Amino acid sequence: MKKAFTLSEALITMAVIGILAAVLIPVMSKAKPDKDKIVYKKAIYAVQAGMQHANNHLLNDTGISLEPGKMWDDSHVPDDYFCEQMADAMNTAGAINCNPSGSGSTYASPNFETTDGIRIWGLEGKITGGPEEESTSKENSSYGYKTIRVDRVMDETEVKKYMAYRNAQDSSFPAPPATEATNSNPGLKLRLRSDGKVTTLPSWEYENKLINTSFQVQRDSN
Repeated sequence: MKKAFTLSEALITMAVIGILAAVLIPVMSKAKPDKDKIVYKKAIYAVQAGMQHANNHLLNDTGISLEPGKMWDDSHVPDDYFCEQMADAMNTAGAINCNPSGSGSTYASPNFETTDGIRIWGLEGKITGGPEEESTSKENSSYGYKTIRVDRVMDETEVKKYMAYRNAQDSSFPAPPATEATNSNPGLKLRLRSDGKVTTLPSWEYENKLINTSFQVQRDSN
């Protein structure tokens, strides 16, 4: 006759299972892929390739000098040329809108989406002007720049969830509105410099947290 577990044996087994669960569940949770980190890295790679493509075509198509800060501000360069060249370098899905009406492109109405589900907006126009923040006279005289936004394709519920999470990590991100969050999503920021570099600013706390030691985009100290 098969002997059954005693009460003490059953309790010991349950205790061991509980200890294992307490150890393994947090580890498994940490191992869960960070969707923001994944999409940010993908966007950086794609944008860097797009910048190289756009710079090469600008030189080949127009013969304009690649002098930093002036190449994309030339009067001979059409306003939508940069956005079109960026789209041409990426695997886009659906419509490409490099000349948006009104106040410009947004998360809800991006310049384009890539085939791997990344929305990109803020590419319209030239790389002109000085920096919005943390400026120096050296940078103003040397470079033009453009701050663009990237994010993955999400529904309304997920947009609210991630806006709330980002706001908790970095108070510069707005909290999600009660309705129409997709129209208010500011996305993740990337800074394009007219010399072809893709950078972040030190004040972009959340974006810099997404860049780990295995992938370093240049942090612009200017």
